[in-house]
Amino acid sequence: MSTNNTSTKASAFTVGKSFIGEGIINYKPTNNMDMENNTSTQTLFRFATMRNAELSDHENKERRFIFRDYATQRGVIDPRVEAGESLRKVCEEITGLTIETEESLKAQDVGFYELAVWVARNKARATKEEFDLKISQYREYRQQVIAIDSRIWDNLVYQVVTQKDFYAKETLMHLLHLDHILRYYDGFNQSRYEYVIKAKVVLPKELFKVGSGSRAAGFSRMAVAAEGELGEPFYNEKEQKYTEAVVSLHMNRDLSASLNKLEKVYQKEYQEAYKTAYESYLREVKPIQADYQKQLSETENRKKVIENRVKYLTDLSIANPDVFDRNPNLKEELSKLNDELLSLHVSPLDLPEFSFEFRPEINPEELGRALTDDNKYALSKIFGVSSFSEALEGVSTFAEVSGAVSQDSQLQQQQILNNTVLNQPTFTNIGGILVPVTNSLNNNGIIPFTTMTCRIPPMSGVGHSVIVTTDINQPKHIISGNYQVKIGGQTIATGSGTDPWSGAANVTSLFQNNKIPHIELEKFEVIELEGDVVLNDGLSYTMQATLNRTNDNSYLFQGRGIFTPKDRTIDPTDPGTPENPSNLNTLEGSFIPSGFGMKNIGIADYRKVEQSTYCYVEGDVAHIENIMAREYKERATRRLKRSESQTTKSTESEKEKLTDTTSTERHEMQSEVSKILQESKDFAMQAGFNASWGAGASPKYMLSTAANYATHNSKEESNRQAVTDAKDVTARALDRIVTKVKEERIDKILEEYEENNKHGFDNTKGSNHVVGVYRWVDKVVKNQIYNYGKRMMFEFMIPEPAKLHNLGMKASKIAENLLIKPIDPRTSTVNKMENFASLDGASGDLILKYWSSKYNVDINKKPEEFIYVGKAFSNTVGDSDGRSEYDEAIAGGAEIQIPENYVTVAAIGVVQTGGEGVLGHYLRIGGAYMNGSELPINNFYQVVPVSFSLIGSHAIDVNASVKCKLTVEAKNEWLQTAFNKIIEVYEIELAKYEAALADAKALGVQIKGSNPGFYRKIENTILRRNCISYMLNQNPNAELTFGKNKYYQTDNSTESFTNTEIKVDGTLDRYAAFVKFMEQSFEWEIMSYYLYPYYWGNRANWGDLYQFDDNDPVFRAFMQSGMARVIVTVRPGFEESVRHFLATGQIWNGGEVPVIDDPLFLSIVDELRSPKATKEGEPWREKIPTSAYYSSGRFYRLKSRKSITVQL
Repeated sequence: MSTNNTSTKASAFTVGKSFIGEGIINYKPTNNMDMENNTSTQTLFRFATMRNAELSDHENKERRFIFRDYATQRGVIDPRVEAGESLRKVCEEITGLTIETEESLKAQDVGFYELAVWVARNKARATKEEFDLKISQYREYRQQVIAIDSRIWDNLVYQVVTQKDFYAKETLMHLLHLDHILRYYDGFNQSRYEYVIKAKVVLPKELFKVGSGSRAAGFSRMAVAAEGELGEPFYNEKEQKYTEAVVSLHMNRDLSASLNKLEKVYQKEYQEAYKTAYESYLREVKPIQADYQKQLSETENRKKVIENRVKYLTDLSIANPDVFDRNPNLKEELSKLNDELLSLHVSPLDLPEFSFEFRPEINPEELGRALTDDNKYALSKIFGVSSFSEALEGVSTFAEVSGAVSQDSQLQQQQILNNTVLNQPTFTNIGGILVPVTNSLNNNGIIPFTTMTCRIPPMSGVGHSVIVTTDINQPKHIISGNYQVKIGGQTIATGSGTDPWSGAANVTSLFQNNKIPHIELEKFEVIELEGDVVLNDGLSYTMQATLNRTNDNSYLFQGRGIFTPKDRTIDPTDPGTPENPSNLNTLEGSFIPSGFGMKNIGIADYRKVEQSTYCYVEGDVAHIENIMAREYKERATRRLKRSESQTTKSTESEKEKLTDTTSTERHEMQSEVSKILQESKDFAMQAGFNASWGAGASPKYMLSTAANYATHNSKEESNRQAVTDAKDVTARALDRIVTKVKEERIDKILEEYEENNKHGFDNTKGSNHVVGVYRWVDKVVKNQIYNYGKRMMFEFMIPEPAKLHNLGMKASKIAENLLIKPIDPRTSTVNKMENFASLDGASGDLILKYWSSKYNVDINKKPEEFIYVGKAFSNTVGDSDGRSEYDEAIAGGAEIQIPENYVTVAAIGVVQTGGEGVLGHYLRIGGAYMNGSELPINNFYQVVPVSFSLIGSHAIDVNASVKCKLTVEAKNEWLQTAFNKIIEVYEIELAKYEAALADAKALGVQIKGSNPGFYRKIENTILRRNCISYMLNQNPNAELTFGKNKYYQTDNSTESFTNTEIKVDGTLDRYAAFVKFMEQSFEWEIMSYYLYPYYWGNRANWGDLYQFDDNDPVFRAFMQSGMARVIVTVRPGFEESVRHFLATGQIWNGGEVPVIDDPLFLSIVDELRSPKATKEGEPWREKIPTSAYYSSGRFYRLKSRKSITVQL
C-alpha cells in the first residue's frame, strides 16, 4: 500500500456520486441531511394502536342507515323463514312475488329512477350545492310514484341470495337510498347531509341472523349451513395402479392359501388311498404266494428224496456191480429216478401287477367347488382368460398353478414398488439458501384418500365392496365405524364392518361382508361415500368422498375423499357440555368460515415507521497499521485443509471335502451236469478144418474149433457246481469347496482447500515512520412515522406456523440444486425394515426388493427355502442253486449327502425289480419305510442313510429323493447379511448427503446473512396460506378452495406441452373471483406476526422444533414456533365486502354492499368513514454500525519515537 502525506478533515460519506461508482460512497465537505437525495425507503417496523369496535351511537341512527320497517314492510319471505325453511330454499322456490328487473323498476317511476342513479354516481364527488339543487328540482317538479314497500325489500333479499340479476339488485338499493334521502334530508342541515349521503342499506336481521356464538366482533361464528357442492373428484394414476396391485396381491395370497390347503388335503388322501390299495394288493397276492411257496417246498423235498436215492443206487453200482447187474429192477429204478429228477420244475410265480389309480390333482369341477368366487376370478386373471375352466385347461398339478400364482405375485409386487412414492426430506439450494422441498400438502388434520368400488368377479349376482387407500407415507386404515353409500342424497347401502388388509397398512375394505348390489349402482354416474369412522391413530373422523363411474367393470367407480377430524370444542365453564352454535339461517351453497382460530379485534390506526438511508459517516478506529521508515512489511496467510479416508476389507475362506466312491463287484457261478452210460458186448466164434495132402508124408487131418464172448457195462454221473463271489469296494471322500471373497472398498473423500493471501506495505522510500488508520463505517438512517388511517383488523392464531413450510412448500426441483436426504429403512413409514426379521416372509420379499432397488444394493441370491437331493443305484444277482428257484437275495445301503445349511424334512423312494417273480422288497430312507409316497424324515444333517433288500429277483433299481429345508440359522444369516448391506449403503449415502449439506450450508452462511428478505417472503407466504385456510372450505373437492386444476388435455393422454389447454367454463370465473377476493381484500404484504416458543406446538415435534438452527433470528423463531399470532388488516375499500363474506359466505360481485342489521356491524361502518391520517411527529436520525471498514486515507509520519499523536 503506497503512502502519501496528505491530511484531510474528517467528514461524512453520503449517497450520491462516487469516485468508486454511482450510488456507492461519496465524499462531501458538508453534513447536510437533505432527504431529497434519498428516494428509497423501507419499512423499519409497523405498529398499530388498536381498540375493540364500540357500539354504534343510537343518536341519528335512523339517518345513517336504511332499515326495513318490520311492521309495515314484512313480505312473503318472512313467514316461510320463520316457519323453519332456509332462506336459500325460500328464494329458489319463491311464490307470491313478482321478480322485478331494472327495466320494470325504471318503468314504474322514470324520474325517481334517474335521480337515484345520479345520486349513486355522484354522491362521492358532488358538492352539497349540486346535491341540494338536484333534490329541490325533483321535489318541485316531480312526485314520487313508486312505493317503497315489502315488494321492494323482498326483491332485494331475493337478488342478494340468488345473485341472478346484478343490475336489478343495484337499482333496488339505489331506490332505497333515494327514498331514505327524501324522507330524512331537509335540504339545509350539513350534518344531516353527511349522514344521508353515506347511508347504508341494512339487510333485515330477521332473515340474515347472526348467531349468539359470535366472537369478539361478531364476524366469526360456527357455520352449520349445508356444505357447498363437491367439485369433480380426481384420481391419481399411480394411486390407482398401487391400489389395484394391492388388491391383486391380496387375492393371490388368498388363492395361494386355498391351494396349499387343497394340496395338503389331496396329498393326505392320496397317501391314505395308496396305503389302502397296497394293503389290499398284499392281501390279494398272499394266497398265491403261499400256494407258490407250498409247491416250491414240496418240489424241493421230492427233489432231495430222489437225489438221495439216485446217489445210493449210483454208489451201489460202483461198489458192487455184480449185485447191481444181477438185479434189473435197480437199473430200471435208477433210470426212472433220473427222468423224474430232470422233470421236477415249478412254474414261475405270476403275481398280478400292482396298479394304483387316484383322482387327478387338478379336477376343475372339484376345484371350482372348493375355491371361492374371488379365488376363481384371481386364477382366471392370472392365466389371462375369461373363465375358470379355461384357466385350468392343460394344467394337471398344483405345482403348475402355484408357480403361475407366484409369478403373478412377483409382478404385482413390482407394480407396487413402481407406484410407491416415498417422500424424502429434500432441500433445494436457491442462492445458497437451503429450502425444504416436498410433494406433501399440509392438510390441517385432514387425511386425503383414494377410493374405488371393487366387484370381483365382475359377474351377475356379485356385489361391490369399497376399497379406501391412504397415502403410503402416512398409512391410515379404518378400524371401526359406520358408513353409507348415497346417490342423490338417498342412502342405498350401509355398513359397519372393516377389513384392514395384512401387508398394506394403508388399505381398508368396506362392505366386504355386506356387498352393495350391482343393480343399485349400474344406472348411476356418481355416488357418494359418507360415514363416521375411527382410524388406527385412535381418532374419530368424518369420511366423505365422491366417486365417478369408469369403464372398468371390476372397479366401476373411482374417486377421492377426505377424513376430517371431528371437532371437540368444549365450553371451559362446563366441560361436559360442548358449545352448540345457534341454528343459523344462512345461505345454502356457500361455505361460511367457522371463525375458530380467527377473530375481528376491532379498528386500528395503522402506523408504520419508514426508514430511508441518509448517509454513511466515519465510525471508531478499527485498526492501526504501523510501518517503520525504510520498511517493507508483508503479511502472507496460507490455509490448507485436506482429509482422506480409505477402507480395505478382505475375506478369504477355503474348505475342502472330497467324496469319491469306487465299487467293483464280481459274481461268478458255474454249474455242470454230466451223464455217461456205456454198454459193450463182444462175441467171437471160430471153426476150422485143416487137411494136408502130400507125397511125402502121409496125409494129416486136423480139425480145430474156437469161441469167445465178452460183455461190458459202464455208467458215470457227475454234478458239479462252483460259485465264486467277490466284491471290492474302495471309498474315498473329498469335497472341496474353495470360497475366496475379497472385498476391497476404497472410499476416498479428498477435500482440499487452499487460500493464499498477501498484504504488503512498502515504505522503503520514506524517511519517516507511517501510521495507517482503518475506521468503521456507520450508516445514518432517517425514520419517519406514517399513519395510514383506520383499518379493520383480524387476528389469526396459527399452530406450528412452519409446518406447512416443512411439509408442503413447493420449490424449484433443479437436479443440480437438489439435496435429497436418504431415508433410513429402519425408521421409514414405507416398507419399514426395522431389523433383519422384517425381510422374512411374503411382505419381507417386497421390503427387500424395495430397498435393494432404492439404494441399488447387490444382494446375493436368496437360498431356496426347499430343495430336493437324491441318489439312484442298482444291483444284480444270479441263481443261488441250480436245483432251486426264487431264492435270490439282494441287500445293500448307501448315503445321500445333504447340502450344507439344509436339514431333511421328508423323503420319497421308488424300487424297481426285474428278472423273476419278487417275493418281497424293502426300502428305508432315514429310518422310514418307503411306500411310494412322501414321508417325513426330520433333522438329518450332512448325510441320510438309505438301505434296501430284495428276495426273489435278479435285479433291483432304487431311486431315493430327500426334501431339505433351509436351516433357521442359515436363513437368518442371509437375512442379516442382506440387512447389513442395505444399511451400509444407506450410511454411505447419508454421509454423502451430510457432506453436500455441509458444503451448501457453508455457502449459505455467506448469503443468508445478506438476504433476510428471502426468509421474510417465505414467512409471509406460509402465514398467508394458513390465514386464508381459516376462511375457505378445506374440503379438496369443494369448488372454491386451494389447488383447483383448471387445465385439461385435449386428447386424453398424458399431460404435455402440446395437448394442455385451460378449462374455459363458468367455474373459472367463480374461482378467479374467489382468488382475487382472498388476495386483494387483505393487506398481506404488511401483516405483522408474533412467534411464540416451541412448547405451544405438538409435543411430539418439540425435538425437531427446538433443534432447528439458523443464523437469521426471525426465521429461526418462525421455524421453532409452536404458535403464531398474526395480525392482518383489511385493504381500504374492502371492509364491507369482507364483512359480508364472513357473514354470508358470499363474495360481493360489485356495486354497493348492504349491511347486516347488527349493532357491531353498524359501528364499524361508522368508524371507517373517518378520514385517513397523515404522517405523525418529527423524523429522527439513527446511526447503525456496519461490518464495513475503510482506510481513512490519512497516514501520519512520526517525528519522535517517544510520543505518538494521531489526529482523528
